[in-house]
Amino acid sequence: MAIGCFLTPILGGQIPTDSIPLDTNPLVAMLSGGGALPILQHAVLATPFLLALSILLIRRKVLQVPYRSLGIVFAAFFGLILATFPPSSFKGTSLPLTLEWLSYGAALYATVAGVGRRSGPRIVLLSIFAGCALTGIKGVMEFGQMKAVDPNWRIFGGWVNPNALAAILLVGVFLGIGLAITETGLPQLLCGLFTIPQVLAVVLTKSRGALLVLVLGLILLAIMLVIWCVPKFSKKLSLVATGIVLLSVGFCCILAPLAQPLLPVNNKASDVRITAEQSGLGRLSGSGLATDQSTYFRRLLWKGTGTLVKEWPTGLGMGNYRFFSAKSGLTTQTQLAHEGYLQLAAEATILAPIALALGLILWVLQVCRAPESLPREQNVLRASAIAAVFSVLAHNTIDSDFYYFGIGIVTFVLIGVTLLLSADAVAPEFTPLPLRRAGLGAVALLAIGLFYAGGVELLKSRLRFELIQRDAESANADSQTLMKMAWYDADAWDLSAQIAPSPQEAGARLQSAVEKGPNTRILRALAKYQADQGQPGLAVTTLNRALELDPNNLTTLYKLMDLEQQTNEPDATRVAERLMGVEDTLYYKIRSLPEMVPTETFAAREYLASQTPSARRKVELLVPAVQGYVEFANLTIPQVISQVAAGGDYGGENIASATRKLQNGVAVAKQVQRLAVEIGDRSVGTVAGNAVGVLEAALAKAAGSATK
Repeated sequence: MAIGCFLTPILGGQIPTDSIPLDTNPLVAMLSGGGALPILQHAVLATPFLLALSILLIRRKVLQVPYRSLGIVFAAFFGLILATFPPSSFKGTSLPLTLEWLSYGAALYATVAGVGRRSGPRIVLLSIFAGCALTGIKGVMEFGQMKAVDPNWRIFGGWVNPNALAAILLVGVFLGIGLAITETGLPQLLCGLFTIPQVLAVVLTKSRGALLVLVLGLILLAIMLVIWCVPKFSKKLSLVATGIVLLSVGFCCILAPLAQPLLPVNNKASDVRITAEQSGLGRLSGSGLATDQSTYFRRLLWKGTGTLVKEWPTGLGMGNYRFFSAKSGLTTQTQLAHEGYLQLAAEATILAPIALALGLILWVLQVCRAPESLPREQNVLRASAIAAVFSVLAHNTIDSDFYYFGIGIVTFVLIGVTLLLSADAVAPEFTPLPLRRAGLGAVALLAIGLFYAGGVELLKSRLRFELIQRDAESANADSQTLMKMAWYDADAWDLSAQIAPSPQEAGARLQSAVEKGPNTRILRALAKYQADQGQPGLAVTTLNRALELDPNNLTTLYKLMDLEQQTNEPDATRVAERLMGVEDTLYYKIRSLPEMVPTETFAAREYLASQTPSARRKVELLVPAVQGYVEFANLTIPQVISQVAAGGDYGGENIASATRKLQNGVAVAKQVQRLAVEIGDRSVGTVAGNAVGVLEAALAKAAGSATK
């Protein structure tokens, strides 16, 4: 249990997405904490908890279990999670997510049954704290390395995004305070000192929600400590808590000036939305493009998710929210709803968050009983663990924290630990042999299922890499294995279609992929195949099917426009006008990545301009496109350069693709210059000339970064 609790905050920060090409040893990929093999990584992290529970079921006839009503409610909650799998439309995605959630339940019962009520809870809390401390230190070091590249860098600490990192670090901060109060000597000093980098790391994530939750959690912790510990109050309690707070504030004050930009802020109007973000920790002030877009985007996500709850009362299936997230037409497709309870309602029916809420209410009633009957040190540890759980539950209202494996499993372990630290919240129960055997079988199936899903993920990642390397022999062998092993997985069939021995076989595999999981990406792949095979009518039908899931999807609309251009110009014009019209929607204006300026609508404007003989109408269509390319140069290119320097890309954009778009923008701007002369409009010519200068300067920066 201690091993699992230590490793989970370090390596549990990724979420399953489309498989990433695996260009290294699988063990190295898992230990690095990267996102190449998150499912297999989670299977390994779940193993200590499943092994502990298995040993208990084998060796003990009497097992400690939660208070009966609480145990029943949590069992019902995890039963609802399991029940969402059979009707899921995307079983390849649902299987690993369902198993991961069930492992949370296994961790809860393993904690209650095996940790004990004396030294065990302290060991578990120390293990979680140590893992969080190491992650926090890693994040602070990351900022030091990246500051020269991007002074506005938000740290990741090996996690998938800064907000998720902030959530797990909050757990470590609250546990650190409780451990620093209750420990003595050197352990006390170490707990206090290692709490500091976690506070710093929370600040460097620049998550406003996390800082708000930190303040609320500290208030809650202070109230519990006063109520539960004042009769036995000691100076050590106040001195340690005050010292941690003062040191944290002091370090943050020292760090703030260091996080200022290396270059002067440019005050040009076109750069205003950037400069609001370039003040280092200025994001925390709540001003600027990214913070505003983040707030509004969340609201749109929540509204869209609410419509999914109404439309699919039986649930979408665990992990399937991302395929339906854009159906409302309010937002682009998003992996998470940024509201864990709402996403749970969409994926596992409204009953799931209700059952979870009922379980948490019963948990609060149990863990807050009879503090006067417990030792002061136990009350302090209990209070800090409750504050840690509260931080996750509170932050889950603005992010889908339970969907990050490291946060989810740690939360349920802490729920179990708080039950053990409370008065009469758990009880030993005689467990008949048949029931223990059934439980052991369920745990074994869970472990097998996790590693099976991880093996499928490993095969898909290897196959992606082999396709990139054009290793046809290895790719063909792996695709054959994958189709047999993951016959239910749409991605497996989609990848195998890329190495099919004939076009007919490729089409058959793509059809199977659509049957297993008709997401927009696979539907576009099928449409391309149909168009290549001389079936434009079928391709149009397939693309329209994709638009049912994401009616404003720019890539799908662009491909539909391109296809219609070859077959039916009136329909192409209609699609181009629809594509251009997306610019006026919240879908376009409020984006998940605010600095990621899409360019597909500019292509629609260029096509419509090519269809009209009027020079003035051409200018009306192309000037907004030129302005859009300038926005792309000012907002997107700096982010692309920064992320490429860090070894990644920005929203799928890299230097090569960004360069092509800039070059196209220069061509359009020069066309507008010529048209301005033709219609005698100097102001338009000036705008276009300035745009050429901005775009060519951005091209030079991109070329320079590529050289480096």
